[in-house]
Amino acid sequence: MIDVGGTHIKVYPIGRRQPIKIDSGPAMTPKKMIQAVRTAVDGCRYDVVSLGYPGPVVHGKPLHNPVNLGPWLGWV
Repeated sequence: MIDVGGTHIKVYPIGRRQPIKIDSGPAMTPKKMIQAVRTAVDGCRYDVVSLGYPGPVVHGKPLHNPVNLGPWLGWV
């Protein structure tokens, strides 16, 4: 599971008791998030990814850019 937050992105791989925390914030772009998560889960096995996003999602797409992550950086 991946929880996208304004301070940290928390990745919860199976078998770990504590999440992997990745710093986020106003400069975090979707591309940077993907690169950081891929690095964090390298070597982990997974079948499905569940993503918590800090904003409204309608029909499977973000409705607005999040306030706490670079709103001009392509989240929508």
